Amino acid sequence: MQSSSVKSEMYPVWAVSLLTLFGCVDPVTTYNSLDYKGPLSKVAFQLCLYCGYVLLMGIPTISSVVGNLAICVLTAITFIKGFHRSMALVLPSTQRSKLDRTFYAEPGHLAGANFSGLEVIDAYGSPSKAWQARRTCMYDISVALNYRLSGPAANDQKTIIEDVCTGYCLSYLLRRRFLGLDTDKETEVKREEFERLVQDGGVIDYKRILKVIEAELAFLYDVFFTSNEFLHYFEAKTSSFWAMASFIGICFVGVATAIPGTMISSISSTGHDASTVVVSTTTADLVITLIILASLALLQLVELIRCWTSNWGKVIFACELRRGDLFPVHRSDNFKLSLLIRMNWFDKYLWQDKLGQHSLVAAIKRRREGSNCVSVVRGTKKILDCIFFCCDCIPACLSKMLGLKYIGQVLRELFGSDTKGETAIRLDDDVKTSIADFLGQKIKSTRIGKEWSSLFDENGIDASDLPYNNAPLLALDGKNVMSDAYAFAHRLMIWHIATWYCELAEQRQEKQSKEETPEAGGGHSREKNRRVATALSKYCAYLVVSAPELLPGPSKDTKKALDEIIVPSSDWSDGFEMGVYWGKWLRNELPPPPPSDHQCARRRCSDPWEVLALLWVQTLLYAAPYGDTQAHLKRLSRGGEFITHLWALLYHLGIDRWEVEPAPAPAQEEETDGRVDQKAAGAAAAGGNRTRLRRARSVPAGLGSTLCCSSS
Repeated sequence: MQSSSVKSEMYPVWAVSLLTLFGCVDPVTTYNSLDYKGPLSKVAFQLCLYCGYVLLMGIPTISSVVGNLAICVLTAITFIKGFHRSMALVLPSTQRSKLDRTFYAEPGHLAGANFSGLEVIDAYGSPSKAWQARRTCMYDISVALNYRLSGPAANDQKTIIEDVCTGYCLSYLLRRRFLGLDTDKETEVKREEFERLVQDGGVIDYKRILKVIEAELAFLYDVFFTSNEFLHYFEAKTSSFWAMASFIGICFVGVATAIPGTMISSISSTGHDASTVVVSTTTADLVITLIILASLALLQLVELIRCWTSNWGKVIFACELRRGDLFPVHRSDNFKLSLLIRMNWFDKYLWQDKLGQHSLVAAIKRRREGSNCVSVVRGTKKILDCIFFCCDCIPACLSKMLGLKYIGQVLRELFGSDTKGETAIRLDDDVKTSIADFLGQKIKSTRIGKEWSSLFDENGIDASDLPYNNAPLLALDGKNVMSDAYAFAHRLMIWHIATWYCELAEQRQEKQSKEETPEAGGGHSREKNRRVATALSKYCAYLVVSAPELLPGPSKDTKKALDEIIVPSSDWSDGFEMGVYWGKWLRNELPPPPPSDHQCARRRCSDPWEVLALLWVQTLLYAAPYGDTQAHLKRLSRGGEFITHLWALLYHLGIDRWEVEPAPAPAQEEETDGRVDQKAAGAAAAGGNRTRLRRARSVPAGLGSTLCCSSS
């Protein structure tokens, strides 16, 4: 614009508007390292360069004193504000030393038995630097909230503020985990404290704790991927001051632009360069400029409101109450509290209560149709295929220079179909309730014992067939022992297929009868179990397909188990047939077991959805502690996963692994001349693999293919 022979009086205003917009950019969005010197130098250089360019364009162009003053003031404010925002890059390295302190008190606090262990770093507790602030105990915050909040909504307000502060306290502990500062001793002490509390009758409100974990992960997202901790907590007052100053500066420029004669071009008045044509400001230019300035001013106001009403603002309010800055509580303070509670526009967490969903059977069906050339190509896909064909005709060297390969990849992702068939549903409250109930009733230690498998024993399901069984799994050749990750994924997908079978069979039965089935007793409870089972079944399958690094064991073994089931072939894999078998077993569609079977004394399944809901809750909780730490952090940057919430919750309880009690060996089935059949005994020692293969042979050939082709 500066070198153009045609100039407008609005050029300096547009340039300073772009500079102001740049001053609102978060410099920490793509940065989470402790080495801040390089990024800080880059941000400072860009600020100096852009400010210099704006001044170079404005001062020689505008002859009016008011116009020059407005441009210079807003440029200076933007420079100081932008440089202050860039100081957030220094915060991670200064905060690291504060994380070395060890905390062991989370289980006691979560159980309501010990409030003195968790502490909040009070941003304004020290008159000097913010990161040298003192710590405020959660117990003191709780007492202050009880003493100073009054009114009919005081209890709800106290709960919200206290949960957010607890989430912030816990975020410091989980930050240690992400940075590798925690120790095995710390986890062991937390686990011992948790076991002691629950055995002594301590009760943990897991539904409330899951909300606390949501706030904790929201804080961690801000800490690792934004500058909100620096701007909205440690430097909230300074950030608010510069945001207000920027708002005033923008209004000053707007007034100077709107008043006639304040933005006169010096080139037009002197006329030294006859080759330069100054275009007079039209009404359209003036309106567009004022709209731009009004939008920038609104952006500054939104930034102020976000700073005051975010979760960081709730923590600041609690710390102010604790220090007595708001004593006695005046009406204005009650108004501020009301804003904090009600205006939660910006606390819609990055993770939006979503559960990824994947249907393995539907994926197999799509893959089969694709291999048989049955799929129909329509609309946009036809056009894309033509484009890709034309691109293939271009020489490879020219295609590489033009970047056509990457352009094609972008077009496929934008307009192509979802080949994995992944969707997402809203996380139902029933899912949270089921998980919270199981945690409160069954989780007393890290051991998986009879309390986990009692319902399955009552319904004729052996513990060795459950997904979290730790018995080794033999390959079909009966020689090689598969890895634990392979065995877990294999058993998980078996039960995923069993859940699909129960869902499909029930849908057909309801469609045929047009009325409630005789076995649909239980009403609301049964429907709840059905929703929980289907949602978690598809979510676990989604994790196998899209996030295997969050599941136990190496991802390659999990993917291997998946590939061996979904590879199209003339005969269905043993895993699919076993899934169909268990689906028929749960629906009581199989004949009673023979007298020689070790399950002959057990009842048949009373309610398949009750069994499946519990099975999937247990499977997800079993898998939660084993995910890779850095994988959870990366997933958090892309929206997060529900399993990360469970992983964080179990970490605060000291549960980083599960100890599975060995399942009892099944009864001997065959004897020859008083001796046990060695082959059967060897299969029994393999942890249920013998049972798996025997039941697979009981499924009629072609049953899986027929069912899959008829599914939607």
